[in-house]
Amino acid sequence: MKLQFFLASAAALVSVQLSGASYVGDGGASSAPGGAVEIISEDSYRRLVEDFTTPEWEYLGDMPAVVDFYADWCGPCRRLSPVIDKVAEEYEGRVRFYKVDVDSAESLARAYGIRSIPSVLFIPLSGEPVMSVGLISESELKEKVRHLLPE
Repeated sequence: MKLQFFLASAAALVSVQLSGASYVGDGGASSAPGGAVEIISEDSYRRLVEDFTTPEWEYLGDMPAVVDFYADWCGPCRRLSPVIDKVAEEYEGRVRFYKVDVDSAESLARAYGIRSIPSVLFIPLSGEPVMSVGLISESELKEKVRHLLPE
């Protein structure tokens, strides 16, 4: 059920993302330059975000979150990375930002049906997350992040 939701979300957004306009990590939890983005592993993701091994979605965080699924070799991911870092600094303390290297988190990527990167997961405090596939502009990223915040 979880995979079907993410596949449907990704498919619906692909056509929108085509008009739009990572990050190196050690596989554990660490901070990116600027400190506003945390690079996390599959284990950290299960503790901080969601246990992707269960069939139902249950967000574990205490504030909205954005998860950037990337790979070091991906050109669009490298272009998106500084944009994510900049927006993360702007929303620090209100939205959590994470990065997950899909090459070292294959089970997680498979659970969410990630076949194209960058893929960015936008997680509200309540309700269903939304996956965006492809490179997005800073203005699009900010708009999606604003929608995560309580009114």
